[in-house]
Amino acid sequence: MHSLALSLGERALVLKEFSIDENATTGAQVRIVARKEGLIAWLLTLMGIDVTTIFEVYSNRIEFSRGSLSGKLCNVIPLSALSVGTTGYTKPIIFLVLAAIAFIAGIVLAAKAGFLAFLLGLVIAIAFFISYFLKKSLLISAISHSSFIAGFAFKRSIIEGVKVDYEQALQVISIINRNIIQQSAK
Repeated sequence: MHSLALSLGERALVLKEFSIDENATTGAQVRIVARKEGLIAWLLTLMGIDVTTIFEVYSNRIEFSRGSLSGKLCNVIPLSALSVGTTGYTKPIIFLVLAAIAFIAGIVLAAKAGFLAFLLGLVIAIAFFISYFLKKSLLISAISHSSFIAGFAFKRSIIEGVKVDYEQALQVISIINRNIIQQSAK
């Protein structure tokens, strides 16, 4: 799972939009719009420069596009050409380890340097602990018979305020699987 997430991009994208409408017959049943993380990518988006990734699921196809400063690439995959739908999540366990180390270091240093050293260790430990939860990445991907991967790893957006949990990611894969079955029955 982690290797697939890395193959989709080293850094998870942040969500701008995540919507599910299972009953849509003509429009997208799933629409996920994401951008690179960071203030510069957010400012580029505000200026109208298309640096987004869009993943849309329709009743008969998946549309996947990536935009960058140099252009945009769109892919349309018929559901009959899909072989695997994947979802999952990764959590950066290293942040929990660093939080524990910072907390223990604060306790050890407090014996020598005083209460301020403990307080500093505690603040650093809390920052690592919060980062652990904020850096959780979800993965949604669909792999075609030709091995093309339409998908990406993403995480919640603090600026846009879009939060998605693992159950919603499972719902997306469920919609894709249901549509594949419906298409193969035709």
